[in-house]
Amino acid sequence: MSNNAANTDDASFCSLISRLYKRRDSILESSNRITEYANRIDGVENNISSIINDEKNLEVAMRNAIKAAFDDFGLGNIFTETQKEINSILSSSNELYPHLENRSVADSLNLTSHLLVLETSLPARVLVFKLVEIALHMRLFAQSATKLRLKPSKKSMKQAFGIEIGLEWAKIKAYIERSSSNY
Repeated sequence: MSNNAANTDDASFCSLISRLYKRRDSILESSNRITEYANRIDGVENNISSIINDEKNLEVAMRNAIKAAFDDFGLGNIFTETQKEINSILSSSNELYPHLENRSVADSLNLTSHLLVLETSLPARVLVFKLVEIALHMRLFAQSATKLRLKPSKKSMKQAFGIEIGLEWAKIKAYIERSSSNY
């Protein structure tokens, strides 16, 4: 390793690499939780549909459906928890950005997250009608998040950590490949 890297012992470097993969693991865990929240929204939507179908008066049906969605089925809490997971994924993907195999996946996550924020901030009456669509966008976001693959390089290590890696890169790359399942 060069001068900068010479000051960084193998253990420190390995801990940096390990941190990258732990971040990626946290993204996978968060994406699983988002998928679970999308499944819960499906349940809410089914219950709301039955409430609307049972009522003769559409206005009363909508009021009852909105009340049930937020009070009985906890739709607001589902959206709050989903937003936390989305923020966690976006934060992690920003840290991993220099090391991503395909950076456009992270860029598309940002776009999808903005769409979800817009959808979940709609008035309650409109939101209740869009639950299936919102759950679908949540699933697409979670699916995209699982496509974040790491491929650290000499350049990404210099960019992220200020470490210049010299001839030892082959040995380091072999360590990364052994240590990770997604290289």
